[in-house]
Amino acid sequence: MDISKGIDVLDKIIKYITFPKIILCLAVIALTVLLFIGIKLGTKRIKRNLTLEHDSNKLAVLNISVNIARVLILLAAAVAVLQILGVNISGAFTAMLGLIIAVLGFAFQDSLKDFFMGMIILFDNYFKVGDQVCYNGMDGVVVNFNLRTTKIQLVNDNSILAVSNRNISQIAKLSDMNDLDIGLSYDEDVKKVYETFGVICERIKKIDTIYDCMFKGTQSFDDSVIQYRVRFFCKLINRPDSKRAVMREIQKGLNEAGIKIPYNQLDIHTDVQKP
Repeated sequence: MDISKGIDVLDKIIKYITFPKIILCLAVIALTVLLFIGIKLGTKRIKRNLTLEHDSNKLAVLNISVNIARVLILLAAAVAVLQILGVNISGAFTAMLGLIIAVLGFAFQDSLKDFFMGMIILFDNYFKVGDQVCYNGMDGVVVNFNLRTTKIQLVNDNSILAVSNRNISQIAKLSDMNDLDIGLSYDEDVKKVYETFGVICERIKKIDTIYDCMFKGTQSFDDSVIQYRVRFFCKLINRPDSKRAVMREIQKGLNEAGIKIPYNQLDIHTDVQKP
């Protein structure tokens, strides 16, 4: 190994990196650190308030903005340091950046789809944590959301469904309104039916999980029964138990009023042959 060549290279580096350049590079690094500290202190109180308000959407947007700002500051600092040192980065930097973007885009294409769909959900206000939704025919409550996945607690069995954001192309927000149709015979006194359902609805309002109930009246005239509609309001997560409680009160109220709930009957006629 030629020691003289190594000494020459070291000598060139020392001559290349002068003291003023070192000072400028340190100043850029110090400014970068100060900007990072300023961002952290400036957003700390905002994050705390959003956490207390349980506003996960705004908190996610803030975190994204902070991370993007940090990346841009780091890139700007790196470019500034290289420029101070006299490195020509125009062509090499562009080529390297394009290669990195291509590799990352190929390797993380699904994650990028999740990210961008998560951004769309945030800014278009598709839903937020706590919303009652219907996804692919399944009703549930959004219990967690981030830029990769959405978690929905299903009403039927309380299981947690985790959905990649890229798979959410359509989702419906559900209200607290629930309709229940009760079929009664055409022979029943309509006035008595209306009075009885009025009393039943007042009883239904006293159920803990239900905050309102009303009798909507005649819904339809079917072949063998008249359909009467009862509308009650409850949170989606309480719907299965609430519906059973409502049906129990309806059955009890109709029995007390002497109103029978009809059922399908089959009349069988036979021909009796005389001997």
